[in-house]
Amino acid sequence: MKWILASSSLTGIKEYHLVEEDQLILVLKYSFDQQSIRIINEDERLVFFMEDGGGFANRIIFKNPYGVDIGKFSYNSRTHSGHVEVNSVTLHYTVVEGNAPKVLIHKRNVQQPLAVCHLPFFSPKPAAQYEQACFLLSLCWYAAVKSSIKNGQSL
Repeated sequence: MKWILASSSLTGIKEYHLVEEDQLILVLKYSFDQQSIRIINEDERLVFFMEDGGGFANRIIFKNPYGVDIGKFSYNSRTHSGHVEVNSVTLHYTVVEGNAPKVLIHKRNVQQPLAVCHLPFFSPKPAAQYEQACFLLSLCWYAAVKSSIKNGQSL
């Protein structure tokens, strides 16, 4: 899987496509001004807003359109890892830097990833964390849905 920048508008909205073997899986729209995330696939359309983590430098809170906290994103800049929690489902991730940065989504063991995805960029700078939180929220949502379908569970 990999993220591809599909478009970037003057209004500050970036559209990314998550593709696997040239098949479109998800569309992600990120608005820097509104700090909003829109995740679109053939079955669902989700909207999230992001806010600072309340005094924690490496934490971002996800809210639904009604302003209710529904999850969080955390990032450890030393290990390039963290976790995403949404609706009491927690998935961990590890970013592998290099010419083609990628992220491994896993439950507890990085050796058994639920998903591996190439990122369009990786920056450890705090300013880039919101955009990276968008990628990781979308990937974790997709991995959780894929895992729950495979195991016959619901989220």
